[in-house]
Amino acid sequence: MKHFQATPIQNIESQHTTKNYLNNSRSFETLIGLLSGIIPFTLAGRKLSFYNMFLDFLRAICLKVISNNQNHWQELMVTGSDFAQLLLQLDMATVIDNKAVLHPKYAAKQQYRPLRKQQRHYQFIIQLISYYNHNDARIPISNGWKRMILDKKLDYEIRLCETLINLEKFEVGKKIKSPFKDSYYTGSGENAFNSYTKLIFLNYANLINETTGLKNILDIGCGYGNSIDTLIGNHPSVSTTGIELNQEVASATKQKFKDIARVAIVNKSIFDYQPDKKFDLILLNYVLFYFSHDEKVILFKHLDRLLSEDGRILVCQYYSGIENMKVSLSSIHGDTNFSKKIEIYYANKISYANTLWNNTVDAFKEAERFDLFQNILNTTGFCMYRIFPADKFYYSFFIEITRQHEKGRVEKGFNASSI
Repeated sequence: MKHFQATPIQNIESQHTTKNYLNNSRSFETLIGLLSGIIPFTLAGRKLSFYNMFLDFLRAICLKVISNNQNHWQELMVTGSDFAQLLLQLDMATVIDNKAVLHPKYAAKQQYRPLRKQQRHYQFIIQLISYYNHNDARIPISNGWKRMILDKKLDYEIRLCETLINLEKFEVGKKIKSPFKDSYYTGSGENAFNSYTKLIFLNYANLINETTGLKNILDIGCGYGNSIDTLIGNHPSVSTTGIELNQEVASATKQKFKDIARVAIVNKSIFDYQPDKKFDLILLNYVLFYFSHDEKVILFKHLDRLLSEDGRILVCQYYSGIENMKVSLSSIHGDTNFSKKIEIYYANKISYANTLWNNTVDAFKEAERFDLFQNILNTTGFCMYRIFPADKFYYSFFIEITRQHEKGRVEKGFNASSI
């Protein structure tokens, strides 16, 4: 078992990244494509094939968006837009005079059609989604792919695809109406937590417990209680309170913990929650995009009143636009082999697509921005202290937050068992 350390933010910011493979899409994808052809019938080979097809799936979606928004070309293609940033990440465009300009192969006769291979991959992923949802043996995919779906080896990936395909409905200046109930996103979060994040979260909670002595924990947007379940199973003296705004989800979670006295589930907005106790740890797992910028400022001022003297806030969130930080952090942790680079490469592309989704669907207020979040913390008396990848893909991160005046008193780094 190797050991890992949560890295102080300033250690990452001071490390200069001279070569960033995440920005070299064409050559990296070509190499991955060759590798997936060498090991086509293994789980790893099929996963590589899936993610290469997934990027073509995204490219086809982007071209449909362009075709549907030709009257709003200027707003769509300005380089600061989430959509233009996704085009650049997918190597579909270059920047000229602060505009994303499509490569000629995509813009011929202004028809904006995907290449033949991309269209074929788009259709194949549609078939995977259909089989995942209906288990229809007549759907023309091979038994190997069907077995992966039945064995739940593609659960997260296919749910991601059936979410992001709705980006085809994107119109500049309008929000996409979410085709899913709020509980759908909660279910996806539960799937990701159990598959990728659970043990890392427990290690980080153990670290904070060593420093602060956890007694009361608040989980904002607790969903089905994944974090709560993990905490109470490993910390017998800890009491937890979960805040869940969705009534259906809150009711299911209350039922789940109905016989455990040290768990309370509250069905209300965090802004309406006024407890008579302080919390040693406050969790914010994939909830920040449900708040606007101004609401986040109010939120952290409110959390300052709820936090104990030495308390911490632990955020779990994904961000686009932090490629240099990912490369620096992976270097610090020694995650520099080729297979790790492949994982980080694909996760990086997904983060850009999800950023666009968070900013365009009406289920969320706005996509989360790393630099803007740092500014919010600074203006509310908090600061980012340490960070650790929440999954092996460097897709999401645990960000430990302290009050600014507490930063100098906390210890430097930690050791805990890795997965």
